[in-house]
Amino acid sequence: MALAALAAGGCQPEYRDRDRWPMVGANLPPVGFSLAWLSPSNPREIHVMSVADPATVRPPVRGAGWVSVITPLYDELTVFGLEGGVSIWGTGEPRWGTRRLDGAPYRVRAAADAPQAQPGELLALICGGEAQPLPRETDSPDEPVPWVMGATLKLATYDFRHASLRVGKVELGPELNPWRVKFGRFAGEDNLLVFVYQRSPFDRVARRRPFIYRLIEGEDRLPHLQPRWRGTSFSHPFVDATFGDFTGEGEGDIAALEVGRKGGRLLTAYRFQGFGLEGLAETLELPEVEDTLVAADVCGDGRDELLVHAGGEVLAFIAYGLGTGEPPELVEVARAPAPAAVLAWVALPRGEAAPARIACLTAEGRIRFVQLRPA
Repeated sequence: MALAALAAGGCQPEYRDRDRWPMVGANLPPVGFSLAWLSPSNPREIHVMSVADPATVRPPVRGAGWVSVITPLYDELTVFGLEGGVSIWGTGEPRWGTRRLDGAPYRVRAAADAPQAQPGELLALICGGEAQPLPRETDSPDEPVPWVMGATLKLATYDFRHASLRVGKVELGPELNPWRVKFGRFAGEDNLLVFVYQRSPFDRVARRRPFIYRLIEGEDRLPHLQPRWRGTSFSHPFVDATFGDFTGEGEGDIAALEVGRKGGRLLTAYRFQGFGLEGLAETLELPEVEDTLVAADVCGDGRDELLVHAGGEVLAFIAYGLGTGEPPELVEVARAPAPAAVLAWVALPRGEAAPARIACLTAEGRIRFVQLRPA
């Protein structure tokens, strides 16, 4: 309860999505892989730290008003807020370089960088809309209204030389209520997953729905979205989903953190089959977890595992992967103890000799590193 109050109170009046506290990991030359996170006590202040040298103390960076998003952009980090955007880059000194990002829209709510372009050249942005305070009206108890409604989705290309964004026209309008975006590989293509909230012709209850889009070049030579699969839902109502290569075949799959009939969380991995989704394994019932699902190769075997943050009596990060049995099952493959009151967390890249680790931002504004060990 105290954690929720801190997250909501520290970021008023924008009613931030607590499960998406701004934090990201990215390569930041010349300092290597770095972490960037929003200060829990100041919604305008961003901290950046090199993972290779966490002892180096650098002054925080001021964002563009109330910070809502931190995302990689080319060899930089971009901070979006209610008043535009700022780029951050490493300088090799005990500080970080910053510059205003021209053309950045106001009130960016969520962002994702496209991996199929050169790193950070293309962004999907959710902009505008109205933040929804608690309690949020809902059609169904297991389908709470997203934290922002009436937003739009736009694509933006980056001009590195002039530090500016070229933002395209609206791709998805406010009637779809987009509120989260994730790029990734799915069924042999690089796609964009968009979380929307709406009714459908076959379901008059407003629900969270997963829409998947291709990226195509239009007559204006700008990127646009082309519908690939617009699902009514997964097997159950869901709270989060992500792309990942869970089989190691390189084609790309999708997994969802779903809501069971009794309100608990379920984990299901899917592949694309024909015109819909087919389960890769039986749905797994999870312990008490937060509503965040992350895919990462924590075992170093060329397959992605699914990471969740478990609460309850045992605080832990747990990784689940496809077992080798026939039919395959989702099984626990690794876990790490989690500190109390985690606001955000990032799975760090696994090196040849480096173990799988998770960086955690605690409510006190400190970074804690925990190591995943085989189950």
